[in-house]
Amino acid sequence: MKMKRILSFLLSLSFLLGLSACDCEREYMNKQEIFGLVTENEALLSKCVETSEFSEVLALDHRITVSVGKTYIDFYCGGKGLSVSGCDYGFYYSEEEIALAVHSWASGELLPQGEGYVQNGNNNYYTERIFKNFYYYESGF
Repeated sequence: MKMKRILSFLLSLSFLLGLSACDCEREYMNKQEIFGLVTENEALLSKCVETSEFSEVLALDHRITVSVGKTYIDFYCGGKGLSVSGCDYGFYYSEEEIALAVHSWASGELLPQGEGYVQNGNNNYYTERIFKNFYYYESGF
C-alpha cells in the first residue's frame, strides 16, 4: 500500500513537472507585441503589401494569419476566450489610410476615443493607428 502511494505521488509529480516545462505561449499577440512587430518591420510589411506576397510576414510569428479584403489587409494575431466572451487581436493595412472596423462584430460607426476609435454595441471594437496605413485592432464579443 505504501509503495502504491509513493508511485502515485511520483507519477503526479512528474506530470506536474512536465506541464511546467511545456511551451505555454499565449495563443494571441497583445497590443504591445503587435505595435512592436509592426514598427520593427515597417519596410518588410510595406513590401509585402505592395507585392501581395506575405510569406515573410507569416514567418515573423506563427500566430499571424493574413486575409485580403477589398480595401484592407487583415493580419490576424490570435484571440482568447470563448466565442461569447472572447477577444481577437491583430492589425490591418488600410488602403485609404482610414480607420476601419476590420474583424468587428459590433455595429455602428467608429467614434474617436483616446488615441484611437471605438465601435460600441453588444460587442466592442477598438482600433488605433500604428503608423501610416497600419492600424491595431481588438474585437470583443
